[in-house]
Formats: sequence, structure tokens, C-alpha cells
Amino acid sequence: MDKEDFDGLMEGMREAAADIKARRAAKVKAIRAKTQLSQPAFAARYHLSVRTLQNWESGKAIDSVGETLLTLIDRDPDTVARLLNA
Repeated sequence: MDKEDFDGLMEGMREAAADIKARRAAKVKAIRAKTQLSQPAFAARYHLSVRTLQNWESGKAIDSVGETLLTLIDRDPDTVARLLNA
């Protein structure tokens, strides 16, 4: 593989990583938008730090517990809030 091929491959990988990050951020933002809550209100309601939510909304990695919580919130935000705040 010559340098031009390698550089093209690396550029493709950077673009793919940026796309994954953008999709992740959009997913989290869409879940929060569904609740019609600000970042501080969403974080408080679901026992997250605002910084964690901001990281997720900027596309940073989400651990498996965070993914599970977001999936549950997406499916039934009121029930999750009720269970967390009982």
C-alpha cells in the first residue's frame, strides 16, 4: 500500500468515526427532545450529571448502562422517571 492509498484509507476512517459520533449525538438529542426538557431538567429527572448528558449530546461514547437508560427513557420516559424518583 502506498502513501496515497494509506492517506485515503485514513481519511475514510476519520469520516466514518465522525459520522458515528454525529449519529450518537443526534440520537441522545432526539430522546431528550421527546421529553421536552432542558439539559439540566433532563439530567435531574433521570439522575444524570449535566456534564454526562452534554458529553453524550456531543457524541462521546456511552457505556452500556447509559445505553440501557436511554433506551428505556426513549420507550417510556414517564415510567422511568416515576421509578427513579419513587
